[in-house]
Amino acid sequence: MTAERGEAERLATELREALDEVDAALERLRSGLRRMPGCGQPIGEARLEAMPAARFCIVDAAKQ
Repeated sequence: MTAERGEAERLATELREALDEVDAALERLRSGLRRMPGCGQPIGEARLEAMPAARFCIVDAAKQ
C-alpha cells in the first residue's frame, strides 16, 4: 500500500511539472516571447510546432 502511494505521489509530481511547463509555454506564445531564456536566440517555428513546450532551440537542447 505504501509503495503504491509513493508511486502515485511521484506520478502526480511529474504531471504537475509537465503541466507547469505547458502553462509556461502557452504564456510565452501568448506574449510573443519565443526566445530561449539564457541566450535570447529565437526558438524555431518547426521546433515549437513539434514540441510546443520547448524552452531551448534544438542545438541548445542537445547540449542539455
